[in-house]
Amino acid sequence: MILTVLVGNTNTRITGLRGRRIACRRVVRTESYLADTGKSLSGLSGVEAVALAGVLPGSLSATRKAVASVYGLEVFDVDRKTRTGLKIRYDRSQLGADRVCAVVGARSSFPAENILVLDVGTAVTVNVVTSDGEFLGGAILPGQSLMLSSLSRIPARLPAASPAARKKIIQHGTRRAMQAGVRHLLLGGLGRIASMVREETGREFGVVATGGDAWLLRGRIENLRAIDTDLAARGLAVLWRMNAPGRAGLCRGPTGRSAGRVRSPAGPALR
Repeated sequence: MILTVLVGNTNTRITGLRGRRIACRRVVRTESYLADTGKSLSGLSGVEAVALAGVLPGSLSATRKAVASVYGLEVFDVDRKTRTGLKIRYDRSQLGADRVCAVVGARSSFPAENILVLDVGTAVTVNVVTSDGEFLGGAILPGQSLMLSSLSRIPARLPAASPAARKKIIQHGTRRAMQAGVRHLLLGGLGRIASMVREETGREFGVVATGGDAWLLRGRIENLRAIDTDLAARGLAVLWRMNAPGRAGLCRGPTGRSAGRVRSPAGPALR
């Protein structure tokens, strides 16, 4: 089993894959993950390799230390030198590992299609990949939580609010009005972005949504091909295989050297 670890701004997703099958998954708050990485990663059996994509400083060192202690393995981490199988038209030094993983995951699931990947979380990333394997770039915008928290910080006595599914735009209370406004602004903005991608490229795109708020797009955006919250995990597993070819049972460390035959402790599988 390949254990993938995606450290996000708010949550960390820990997913085990055997081939394309999801064997186990766990979602923890990133603050908790960084505070006790060993605890977050413990209790898994059959771990043959660990792959990391982290957007926060300190996530790599914490993960390396924990994985070495718990599983006796080195960690493969995604950086700007990682082979992706894509022609990337974007500054690699500024391209987040989470975006790379999501695009590779979409490409592996829909290899013959133009795909617009919408990763809808704390921030929202728009990622455009063509059927011939070009990552054209995209856009970044705030997600629901960021927009709501920014409203509550302005000196207008607006209340704190969490995202909520408000179907109607006309509301009769401030908190509900904020939730409705942010929800429909995001949906309308993503619809506009999808239209602009088609206009700028002259191509049609299927849409794949991922991230904690991906459910928002169900029935709300054209050409939605899939909602897959495991998309980046699948992509991270593909990147591990691509960068460690023909080395089943071996884990490639960050230097590119083999880390030796893996060992996996006995223990209950995570459900």
